[in-house]
Amino acid sequence: MCTRVLIEAMFDDYSERLFAHYVNGRWRAPFGCDSVTITTQMGTVAGQIVPAGARDIERAMRALSTVDHTQRQHLADILRASIPHLAQAVAIQSATEPDKTQLELMVSALCDATPSTAAVCVMGPDSARLVELGRALGAGLRQGVIWCPPPTLAIFATAIAQLVARANVPPGGFSLLHANSATRHHAIRQKGLTVIDI
Repeated sequence: MCTRVLIEAMFDDYSERLFAHYVNGRWRAPFGCDSVTITTQMGTVAGQIVPAGARDIERAMRALSTVDHTQRQHLADILRASIPHLAQAVAIQSATEPDKTQLELMVSALCDATPSTAAVCVMGPDSARLVELGRALGAGLRQGVIWCPPPTLAIFATAIAQLVARANVPPGGFSLLHANSATRHHAIRQKGLTVIDI
């Protein structure tokens, strides 16, 4: 129990980050006002996310930019060095901390992914499909990637975005839009983005 309390204390500032989307290298207030409450495994409120609407999607699409191999490798190095931090970010929302090997494989998949020839929107996944997530993000970074995680991964996704900011990924190379839902799927597909649903 003590460990869990300490983990939650590390992420106290996430309440503000959860509310924002990460777009064009900055934390941006969403255009919408509908909210979804994010709770920790202990039942406490971690914050609110505001699901992306059409204007949020359009803003992220306008910002899309390319990420070269060296920049992608630098991001992978930072993610790899932060695996314990990422494992704790998952643990805040779930009953168990993920196997760190899965997170290592996620980072390796990001490095080794075949780059996409078009901008990509990644939908999902659940926490059990981290390797697929790494592959999808790695592929999309070439032309710009927008990640729409489900609410169950909101804190983990926010941790990833914070590390992207530290890695100085070119603005627009990576965007985080909450949240993955059927209505958002339709809106994003309507915009013509290549969608990877995992």
